[in-house]
Amino acid sequence: MAAYLKAIPWTDEIEKRLRPTVIDEPTYSIANLRAEVLGGSSTLIGGFEGQILEGVMVFFVENFGGESEFVLQAGAGLIGDKAALAKYYPLLETEAKRRNCVAIRTHLARDTYQAVYKGLGFRRSEIVMRRSLI
Repeated sequence: MAAYLKAIPWTDEIEKRLRPTVIDEPTYSIANLRAEVLGGSSTLIGGFEGQILEGVMVFFVENFGGESEFVLQAGAGLIGDKAALAKYYPLLETEAKRRNCVAIRTHLARDTYQAVYKGLGFRRSEIVMRRSLI
């Protein structure tokens, strides 16, 4: 059976998998991500091979003056993060196009994933720096 994506519900197990991918900051945490998914502003999808869940990804679509961008917020691979991203990225790109997005964006908390995303055709477009005031 071919790999596919489908929306899945937020569970404690999914939260446990995604928690390490969200750097807790004063302005954003796993609780914020959970609230966005449960509130419907972000979508949690699973990557499946048959009935086997191999990875999860949270995304939303952001509109910029008439153009839309598909924003990957957090993800975790149950077959390994990099393997799941490589396997399911083409399906994520198809989903972005289906939603009329002109680009895909992600913010990386770890430098180790830059090479993986570059291998998928991404380029570095900005650096975000943050300093906590609390």
